[in-house]
Amino acid sequence: MRKKLEDNPAVEAAIEKFIGEFLQKHPKSDIPAWFFEKTCPGTIDDGDYWRIAIVAKKNPRRPLESNVFIDEESGEKRYVIADSYEEVILFEMSFKKSDLSGTILTDVDLHDINDGELAVVS
Repeated sequence: MRKKLEDNPAVEAAIEKFIGEFLQKHPKSDIPAWFFEKTCPGTIDDGDYWRIAIVAKKNPRRPLESNVFIDEESGEKRYVIADSYEEVILFEMSFKKSDLSGTILTDVDLHDINDGELAVVS
């Protein structure tokens, strides 16, 4: 059985550092309410580094928008069965495996995000 990356004690230590760095840049009292239902973590083994991120998924359709699209030239109706989502990285760090030194790769101002474009993460 394959172990999850997060089960590695060194990765857990990197995640703790990641959370500490995120909260230093974005104190809990300043995090928008949408953040808790529209984001999820991501961890990637990237060779000599672990990349850890907080991501959101951007929905290309607006809420309550119809799932029926009409081709303007032919008049043909098309139906959206499932939406595709674009990942938006809000905060990302890279940690060197050898010493767990971390570098911030992405840090977005959470108040600049239009949360109406984001999908709820279930």
